Amino acid sequence: MFVTEGAEAVTMRKIAARIEYSATAIYAYFPDKDALLRALCEHDFAALLNSGMHLMHEQDPIERIKQAGSFYIEFALEHPYQYQFMFMAPALVEPSDPALAAYALMRDTVAQAIAAGRLRPECTDVELIAQTLWAALHGVAALHIAGRYEHLQARSPREIASAALDNMFHGLLRPTAATSRALTLASSANRPRKKPARRRAS
Repeated sequence: MFVTEGAEAVTMRKIAARIEYSATAIYAYFPDKDALLRALCEHDFAALLNSGMHLMHEQDPIERIKQAGSFYIEFALEHPYQYQFMFMAPALVEPSDPALAAYALMRDTVAQAIAAGRLRPECTDVELIAQTLWAALHGVAALHIAGRYEHLQARSPREIASAALDNMFHGLLRPTAATSRALTLASSANRPRKKPARRRAS
């Protein structure tokens, strides 16, 4: 209801009618609509957080971020209404502890990648990198839910999200020794060769 009608249009009486409860019964659990909104947000973010805790078993921070991205997209595809309520509707209440904890997982994993020397030396802003990665994933999910891919020769949201992360990491990751050698060789091969100087006739 909050997604389809907007938070301002939804009243406690409408909610009671939808779930076939009396308004008095709802007020026994929630003193007002804001309290109900807070409870809904906390419930949905806690469910997202708890179902993604298995990702912490992955030791490689880069792989963990990629797996978290796939998990995030799957959540959006399987629960589009909850996703809209959590991430696409105007902020209805202050961020809950579960919501902050869910973001903290991404931020802390980025910090681990930086500490392990996996990212380029100039990539040191943990918040900026975490929020950029999140923005890319959210864009894929939001465009799909809004139906913006319907008139295109669209790839699946899973494929787009995977490609987005791969391309972003291409710019973020510190090149390995093997990669550096390959780039050097490729650069040398593409460099125009100097023509030998002609000898002047004596």
